[in-house]
Amino acid sequence: MTIQSLEEYLRLKIDLLRDCNIIRDTRGHSRIPCFVLEKPAKLQPPSADAAVKRSQPPRNATKFFMKIYPTDRVQDLQNIASIYNEAKVPTAQIVQLGYLSEIDQTYCIYEYIEGKTLRELLKQNSADCLERIGYLTGTELGKFRKITVPENDFLSNFHQKLLQLLHNAHLQKRDYNKTHSVKLPRVNLQRLERSLWHLKTVIAHTELNFTHGDINLYNIIFHYQTPYFIDTDGSGISLRSLDFRGNCWWGWTGNNTEREQAVYRGIYRGYFADQIPNSLHHELGFAIIYEFLLRLERYANVDEQTYYSFLRWHDILERTKYFENYQFDWF
Repeated sequence: MTIQSLEEYLRLKIDLLRDCNIIRDTRGHSRIPCFVLEKPAKLQPPSADAAVKRSQPPRNATKFFMKIYPTDRVQDLQNIASIYNEAKVPTAQIVQLGYLSEIDQTYCIYEYIEGKTLRELLKQNSADCLERIGYLTGTELGKFRKITVPENDFLSNFHQKLLQLLHNAHLQKRDYNKTHSVKLPRVNLQRLERSLWHLKTVIAHTELNFTHGDINLYNIIFHYQTPYFIDTDGSGISLRSLDFRGNCWWGWTGNNTEREQAVYRGIYRGYFADQIPNSLHHELGFAIIYEFLLRLERYANVDEQTYYSFLRWHDILERTKYFENYQFDWF
């Protein structure tokens, strides 16, 4: 189904969309369809589900955000919304949610959060101010540490996932270098694998938490000095460090390195209430290697992305000596 035909189908099936201007949103890196919805100002939005209400939400009566997910995710998204509500972590409230059995997809319409992302604030503020902004973000995120995590199979399933990712990385490197005259930038996968398993023994002793899933500078919007977490559909039980795998994209190179480091330093300080554990150095190293392996899997059939992944991580891994006893000196 093309995007245009999907829009026409959704407009027929969802009453809220019939008077809306539907605009495809391509600002992020999402692989699922995302839309901004605009309604005439005179119309009022539907009432929100009581399970995800909060005090004084930043309502916008004329603008919403919609994502289309494969398969039936209604219960899953409701559960995520309930946990955010239980932890009192600010996020976009669900306005309408439903499963479209004919096309086996779920639509979720969220309130539209007006404000600026951390990425936008990065350009406008000093390092000291950005660290305070990061601290507020980390403090809100740290509320998840109080959520009770039930018995689960995360660690055993995660071990199998790592084995699959490592196998895929070796295959991709071999196949790419066999079929291209320009070889991939050098990444010693044997050394990376040894470091990954060593770091895993360290982080295996850290607590499992409910996590957002991808804390990066695009997924937090500040609205009247409150950080709101968006793109929450990947939230769930995980190792806390995996929330911060986005740190591989920020704080390494470029003109904004100091300010990017300040934001993340503030997030870590706030998350741990100014008691950053020594293990976080190992946890972040693990998360950054994990992001490399995930990215190879995500873009397995896109040669230019495979090359870019090896190029990016070649620099990081050489600089950190594959995170063997590496310390982040900017904490």
